[in-house]
Amino acid sequence: MCLTMPDVRVGEPLSCGSLAVFPLFSEGSLFAQDEHRLDYVLAHEAMARGSVVVTEVSDEGMVGDLLVRNGDETPVLMLDGTELRGGKQSRVLNTTVLLGAGSETRIPVSCIEVGRWGDSWGQFKSCSHCPPSLRRVIKEGSLSGGGQSSVWMEIRQKHRALGVSSPTGDLGAALESYREKVERLKKQFPYPSPANGVAVVLCGRVIAVDILDKPATLEKVWDRLQEGMLLDFLEVPDVASQATGADVSAELYRIRNLPWHEVKAVGLGKEYRTRDNGIVVNVLLHEDVMLHASAAMRFVR
Repeated sequence: MCLTMPDVRVGEPLSCGSLAVFPLFSEGSLFAQDEHRLDYVLAHEAMARGSVVVTEVSDEGMVGDLLVRNGDETPVLMLDGTELRGGKQSRVLNTTVLLGAGSETRIPVSCIEVGRWGDSWGQFKSCSHCPPSLRRVIKEGSLSGGGQSSVWMEIRQKHRALGVSSPTGDLGAALESYREKVERLKKQFPYPSPANGVAVVLCGRVIAVDILDKPATLEKVWDRLQEGMLLDFLEVPDVASQATGADVSAELYRIRNLPWHEVKAVGLGKEYRTRDNGIVVNVLLHEDVMLHASAAMRFVR
């Protein structure tokens, strides 16, 4: 299939030092009008109220898979890069998944806590989104059918860069070590209403793009997306970003013209992927409506 990405307008950025966040506003045939948009619940909301439960697949567990039971009467959307803490070790979701109402689904995950296994913490909790630098590594691994060792290597590099120590090699230790600073920085990057997408630029380079089907979804996950991008920001020199809206538009144009291939979606909908020269992109569609387009580019330290 030749997937046609929607036209996207790039707004004025929110900036602080080497980090710039450009709001994106999209329209077109892949984005349904309000009366036709899919009614879904976001995973972190459903997990908080107990209607969605994430557990190990069995008593023995499997590193690369978790089990999700959706007791909600509506579909539930889980975004790629979501950190799931608990179980035998903490994981991160590899790709965006739409869970059917009343469904039971095995989801593909990567381990983000290499030094813990077997001391189960019970059901999983939905926490932050992992940094764009790690999301790209995970996307690359998903395409090649492996990549867990690369995920652990990326986490070790981040811990070294930030001067963080964790006895279990837990990615979450980085955020907790810098929690106060991250919370202060969040104030520099409020949700850019009414955007339904963002492009994250670090040191003048686009490192991530997320486009969702509606502004309300982006607003609900904004706090979590912030935490991931701010962890990458803390690694790099504090210099002014030189990227412009034209640079972001050029990167979006490059994505639009890449060759796409369909892969079997986990849960409902259709998933398409593409890659080219350091960029990896996943798109989830449901009934020809784009729910999430997620791109991650090579992170240069």
